[in-house]
Amino acid sequence: MSVLHFPDSLGLADLATLVRRARAVAPDGAVRLQTRGRTLGVWVEVLGGSGLFAEGAALGVRGLELARPPEDGALDAVVATASLADRFARDGHGAVTLALPPARAHAAWAGATGALSGWSEVGLVPANDLLSAARAGVEEIAGGAPAAAGSHAVQALRARVWGRRLDGDVPAGAAFAAYALGFARPGDQAVVRRSGRWVRLTLRGGHVVAR
Repeated sequence: MSVLHFPDSLGLADLATLVRRARAVAPDGAVRLQTRGRTLGVWVEVLGGSGLFAEGAALGVRGLELARPPEDGALDAVVATASLADRFARDGHGAVTLALPPARAHAAWAGATGALSGWSEVGLVPANDLLSAARAGVEEIAGGAPAAAGSHAVQALRARVWGRRLDGDVPAGAAFAAYALGFARPGDQAVVRRSGRWVRLTLRGGHVVAR
């Protein structure tokens, strides 16, 4: 069983907060955890996307410090968001270690993001614009397809709303992820970068990658 050791309880609490926010909007989502030395890379699912290439995916990305590398070697694991949330609830406040759930999850986006590199900066977008787009999208979806229309209609509406492009060719789904995870703060600017079909937003609170 892989165990992550954090320098203090604040580091683990930071991870727990990120996972909790992701679970609030994607209860059936997944989290990818990657270690490189004492750095833990965390990818949380907000929009899982569709198909083998995870079209429409939007993910939050953070880097956290570990007290030491995992004892069983470099880690690259995908686990269910709900399973991680259960671990946090069980371990309670003040914990400094996290034993990962043994079961692994499947997420198409995890494979699609595996080799992302060569990011090129393409511009800036105001965080206020991201927040406005996210809130407008939430309202449109809430007032759009009625429950009687069925899950397919709701999914189609969500794909259409979050697939729209904002200024700078940023998917609206990226704005939603920045909003849902608390990365976008009023008055800030997000740096926009591209790698192939992927877009990355860099904000003070963290990164969002989307396609």
